[in-house]
Amino acid sequence: GVSRAQASRCLIDDIFAALDKPMIVHPESGQRVALVTGGSTGIGRAIASALSKDGLTCVVVARRAQPLADTVANGDAYGAIQADLISDSAASSVYSECVERYGRPLVVINNAGGTDRRVLGDHSERHWHGVMRLNIEAAFQLIRGATPAMVDSGWGRIVNIASVYGMPGLDHRLYMDDPATAAIDVPRAFSYTAAKGGILALTRELACALGGHNITVNAVSPGMIDVSERPLTGQHAERL
Repeated sequence: GVSRAQASRCLIDDIFAALDKPMIVHPESGQRVALVTGGSTGIGRAIASALSKDGLTCVVVARRAQPLADTVANGDAYGAIQADLISDSAASSVYSECVERYGRPLVVINNAGGTDRRVLGDHSERHWHGVMRLNIEAAFQLIRGATPAMVDSGWGRIVNIASVYGMPGLDHRLYMDDPATAAIDVPRAFSYTAAKGGILALTRELACALGGHNITVNAVSPGMIDVSERPLTGQHAERL
């Protein structure tokens, strides 16, 4: 089997590959500010810790004050911004606050996300829009805010954390409590799947649009990750 530490290391290696690790600071100015959303727990905190160990000024964004404070106190990040990215225009405010307090981030990791599993008939517009705002709209707002400085600098690195749920051909039964059950009345991640598929498509389009400015845009699509805050149990843990 694969240990939690091994799985985490593999994921971080993928993210560093997407960032082009030898070039994760501006080659001329040495500007080193990195912004990581959803950075106080789980995958996001592991990303922030790895970037900080590489000498970047890492700023993490999350909803809850205590995990943010713990992340900074532990040395996994240099600074923190408390914000709920599900709120309208929150990502735009986060970018402005980062510039004011820490400097312009030329490395942006869009990691914040979450799902809302529901039976199809119970998937209201409110549930749908909440998942979309958190998983794709906030990422787009942050990228839109950050790219002018990247273009001016002639350099930038953007990584969007997507999911296997957004990839074509995924058999979702692998991720259900009972793989033999595929009935219409089983809660499923309809909005999350659509949002993560959108992130992958957005990443491709942004890469085409920004590549000529020496700005790379990549996505990493994790599967099930066993993190201490949300440990896998039962059949999920066995399959991992």
